[in-house]
Amino acid sequence: MTAERDLAALLRSLSPRLNDGRYVYTQVRTEVPAGADPVVVVREDEGVTLVLDQVQADELDLAYEFVVAWITLEVHSALDAVDLTAAVSHVLTGAGISANVVAGYTHDQGRDHGTYRTNLQPKRLVAYVEAPRRPGR
Repeated sequence: MTAERDLAALLRSLSPRLNDGRYVYTQVRTEVPAGADPVVVVREDEGVTLVLDQVQADELDLAYEFVVAWITLEVHSALDAVDLTAAVSHVLTGAGISANVVAGYTHDQGRDHGTYRTNLQPKRLVAYVEAPRRPGR
């Protein structure tokens, strides 16, 4: 199946799924610590940023300040699709919710991932993420 590039089609098929748990951003100097199983690793000049389950970060005594929810969009998007992130971010921005988006290579399994910092209940957060596909948006 070919990955979708058309924004209207992507928004129609958008199916956000809230992942269990709470996640945190933390930074380590050089390598992922033994016992850590991050869902995101970003290597920068200043250090290695990890996004991992909050419970695991606590168990490993890793410092963090940013706690988030993780939503998978469950949409078959192409890596070069334009405006899907912008459409979702626009709705969340209007609600005062920050979003950090990560796209994995395996889009043929339909996954764009976003972490969202919010005090909203999980179902309400998913409703905001679904908002771009509603008529009139």
